[in-house]
Amino acid sequence: MNGQNLDWKNSSFSALDVNNQKYKRLALASAIFFLSVVGLLIYQIMQGVK
Repeated sequence: MNGQNLDWKNSSFSALDVNNQKYKRLALASAIFFLSVVGLLIYQIMQGVK
């Protein structure tokens, strides 16, 4: 039975994993930015309706 590698150094991950993590972070930041812009747009529309 093999023990699992428990030291979480960067060398434990392949280059593909590191790239995927980078793009996941970029996608999350883009999604948060997009939602904040949409929220601001809705806020502006609501202010215009009043």
